[in-house]
Amino acid sequence: MILMMTGRMTARMSLKTRLVKTEIFLKRNWAQITLIAAVLLSVVLSAFIWLQVVNQDKVQVKRSSTSEASVTIDATTSLYMLNELIYTDDTGSTNYFIENRDSLTKLSNIMKNWQVGRVSEKSYSTKQYLKEVRQERTVLFGFGRTVSNLGVAEAIGKQFKLPKNVQVNFIQVPSSDYPTEVRLFDDLHKKIYTFSVILAKKTPKDVKFDGNHVRANLVYQKHSLRIKLLQAIPIQVHSYLLGEDSVENYVNALFAGKDVPQRNFQSGDEIIYNDGASRQLSEEQQNGKMTFDYYSSKDDGDDLNERIKFNTDWVQKIHQSADNLGYFSSSDEGRKMQFRLFVDGIPVFNNSDYGAVQVTQISKRHLRMKFSKYTLKVPLPTSKAEVVMLPTVETKMAELKKANVSTDDIEDWTMGYQWITNNDDKIVTLRPMWFVELKDHAWQSVDEYAKEHTNETGGN
Repeated sequence: MILMMTGRMTARMSLKTRLVKTEIFLKRNWAQITLIAAVLLSVVLSAFIWLQVVNQDKVQVKRSSTSEASVTIDATTSLYMLNELIYTDDTGSTNYFIENRDSLTKLSNIMKNWQVGRVSEKSYSTKQYLKEVRQERTVLFGFGRTVSNLGVAEAIGKQFKLPKNVQVNFIQVPSSDYPTEVRLFDDLHKKIYTFSVILAKKTPKDVKFDGNHVRANLVYQKHSLRIKLLQAIPIQVHSYLLGEDSVENYVNALFAGKDVPQRNFQSGDEIIYNDGASRQLSEEQQNGKMTFDYYSSKDDGDDLNERIKFNTDWVQKIHQSADNLGYFSSSDEGRKMQFRLFVDGIPVFNNSDYGAVQVTQISKRHLRMKFSKYTLKVPLPTSKAEVVMLPTVETKMAELKKANVSTDDIEDWTMGYQWITNNDDKIVTLRPMWFVELKDHAWQSVDEYAKEHTNETGGN
C-alpha cells in the first residue's frame, strides 16, 4: 500500500513538473506561437475562399442548367398561352371577352385533368365549318395563331394526342352541360379533330364568364377563322419600368453544359462570346440587340412538331417565367418562329423589336436566334380612366380606303400594344392600337402603314 501511495505521489509530481515546464515554454515563446497560428489560419482561410470561388464558377454554370429545367416547366405553359376567349350563349349571341386571362387559365387547368379517348377527324365545307364553330352554348378559345401538337399539349394536356404535323387554331368545349367531347379546329384544311371525354371532374360550368366583353362574329377569310368585333372595344393603357437583363445570364443559359466561352472580344460596337466550337453570342452595345448562332442544329425534315419543339427549347433557355413571353407566329413549316411579350393576352409591338424573340433555321446545321436584353419589368400604377376605345378593324380599313391607301399588301391584323418610351427611356407606355401583317410577315401599326402608303401614293 505504501508503494501504491508512493507511485501516486510520484505521478502527481511528474504531472506538475510537466505543467510548469509547459507554462514556462509558453511564456518564453508566446509571440512565435501566435505568429505560427496566424499564418496557419491565413492559409486555411485562403484555401477556403479559393475553393468557394472555384465552386461558385461551377455552380454558376450548374445553376443555369438547373434553372433551365425549372424555367422550362414554368415557361412551357406560358410560351403557348391561350389568348382568345369567345362565348356563344343559348340564343346564339357571340361575345369576345377582353379580360380573359383568369378564365383561360382556369379552363386550361381544368382540361389538363380530363381523361379523353382517341381522336377522330372530319373535313367540312366552308359553310358547314362556320356552322360548327358557331354552335350555341359553347366556349371557343385559341392562341391567336396556328399551333402544333406541342402548343395543344402545353395548353390543355398531353392526353390530347393528334396525328403528326397537325395544326390547330381553336379549341371548343360545351359551356353548360357535362362535356361529352372536345373539338379542335384546323382552319387551313377546314378539319375538326374530336376527342370523346371519358372523365371530367371539373367542367367549364365551374368557370364564371364575366368581365369586359363585346359582341363579335366569326367569319372565314384568307383560309382562317377571323374574330370580327361588332363594336368598339375598351383597352386599358399600361406603363412599365424598362428592364435590362444581364448579358452574363444569357451567356450562362445559352452556353450551359459547355465550357464558359474562352474568347470574349470586341469588334466595333459588338461584344462577341464564342466557345470556339459551335456557339456564338454577339451583343450590339448601343441598342442592346442580341444574336445567338448555333452551328450544330439539325433540321428535322418533314417533322413540323420536332422543328417547333427544337426551336422552342432554345427560346426557353433565355425565357423567364415572369416576363410574359409567349408564342406569336410561325412560318416556313416551323423554320421561322416568333415570340412576343403579352400583356392581358394582347401582343406587344416595338419598332426596335424589343420584347420579341425571332428564331430562324437558316440551314440544316445553323440556327439563329435574335432578341433584346431590354424588356418590361415592373408594372406601374395606371388610372382606370386611361382607356382607349379601339374601333373595329373594319372601321380602320374603311379609313384607309377613304384616304386612297391600298390594302393589297395586308395579310392579317390583330389588336396590340405599341411600345412607347419616354424621353429618358426609363418608362414604357403600352398604348393599344390595331396592327397589320404585310406579305413579308412584317407587322406595322395601321397608323404607320397609312402614313407610309399615303406618302408613297401622294394621298392626303
